[in-house]
Amino acid sequence: MVPLAKDQMLYQGTILTTLPLKHHFPDQKNYVMKYKQATLLCAFVFSIVTAYGQQAEKFNPEKDKREINGYTIRLMPMPANTFGFFILKGNKPVYSQLSDPFSHRPIGFKSKEDAYKLAEWVTGEDSKNGRPPMKIPLSVAKQLNLQSTNTQQ
Repeated sequence: MVPLAKDQMLYQGTILTTLPLKHHFPDQKNYVMKYKQATLLCAFVFSIVTAYGQQAEKFNPEKDKREINGYTIRLMPMPANTFGFFILKGNKPVYSQLSDPFSHRPIGFKSKEDAYKLAEWVTGEDSKNGRPPMKIPLSVAKQLNLQSTNTQQ
């Protein structure tokens, strides 16, 4: 007969090696740490997905311009992921809007389309009157349905 080690036992002629008790039952401390790590990982992944899901419109200087009746409208990126615009007639600058024309805050329009709508209105005024408007009335924002925080009151 073969002598058995401390962690071995004989069962129907087969030598079995027993594992220490800690391999059969997870340690409570390790279990809590794994749970916390999994929770943090899930929170991190959720925040990444949320951040990428709320990205603003991208600015491309080559694509973000329009030609209307001899005027060139060029969008400009502004703070807080907003847009302003420049209007040129030929190579001559006609008008620039680099702030919210209604609240006079140093941010632009929330969407490119809102910037284009107002720029088209300004080019129309320049064509009619021979000069761009000095001040843009709040009624124009409502008429054009611009999505600004101060125009929807």
